[in-house]
Amino acid sequence: MTVFLWHWLGPVHGQFIPSSALTIFWGEFGNPLAWPLTLCLMLAVALKKHPATYWISREKNLVGAVPVTVAFALFFPLPNSLLSTVALLLVVFLVAAYSDMQKSIPLITSAIVGVVLVSYAFTVLKLSVFMLGREFDIPLKQIDALLGFETLRNWLIEEAHGSKGQIVLAEISYQMIFPIVGMFAIASYIQGKEQYETYVTSLFLVYAVGTFLYILIPAWGPFMQREFADLAPNWFSDSWRVAELQKFISFNSLKVRAGDYYFTEIPVYGFVAAMPSLHVATPAVAFLLNIRYGGVALGLSALLLLTSAWAAIVTGMHYGVDLLVGFLLAMVSTKLATLKNRLSS
Repeated sequence: MTVFLWHWLGPVHGQFIPSSALTIFWGEFGNPLAWPLTLCLMLAVALKKHPATYWISREKNLVGAVPVTVAFALFFPLPNSLLSTVALLLVVFLVAAYSDMQKSIPLITSAIVGVVLVSYAFTVLKLSVFMLGREFDIPLKQIDALLGFETLRNWLIEEAHGSKGQIVLAEISYQMIFPIVGMFAIASYIQGKEQYETYVTSLFLVYAVGTFLYILIPAWGPFMQREFADLAPNWFSDSWRVAELQKFISFNSLKVRAGDYYFTEIPVYGFVAAMPSLHVATPAVAFLLNIRYGGVALGLSALLLLTSAWAAIVTGMHYGVDLLVGFLLAMVSTKLATLKNRLSS
């Protein structure tokens, strides 16, 4: 409600297009790793939960899953890659075959509505941050230097930008935040009601507190600093999607900083706010909740946490202290969510 009033009664002018948020969200799932990893995690968790004979015994749902999968293939945009397309359709088929659709459809619908609302809130609040005329890059850089993060960060950036293979990996990894949420939401749903509710509550706390910290400690991020351009001179070419995103958000943030609050369309996520790193907090939630579960879910969450943290550094999006605070935020959120669900059960 506060965000709504700030937009319509405050200085922000422009139209927020809900479909833009969904386009960005679905576009991240076009990542070549998104659906193959989701399928692998889904199968691994399902087989850990029950043996294969259990799932085979539920073959009566298989026939009904076929038209659902066909309808999805006809009416939803599919990835460009054949591997991703096959993996996506298998995920849809298995979800339709082995889940209670009466429960799944409301969950999926609420998730879609949630994406739009969170996108709206994030966009308007992050826009408003730069109306305040404050920035915390200098204190964050000083903390980085004090903790030894600055030297490590600059070394990682220089090393990565000397290798095209590392940059491709960073580019892909940084765009995995929504697929990470999706794949572990499916995994936690298979693991059981308690795990799913704890995961959802943890993510809610991460994003709620993260938004508050964005407003309290607004920062541009290293990519806006001269030193990053010196270490990564080829990063801002048109070949890197994240670099194009950085151009986009810096243009909008500088526009607002100059006192121009008028937009034909308010650009979704189009404003900088670096502290804390939700690119660390999001996979950290999955990692922390899967410690007791173990197996492939724990291994994959650990791998995604490490690569996401590395990508956040080498793309210049975050300071080292952003990553540390993101991980601590995930720790606190998972502890509170676990306690809440234990008290309510």
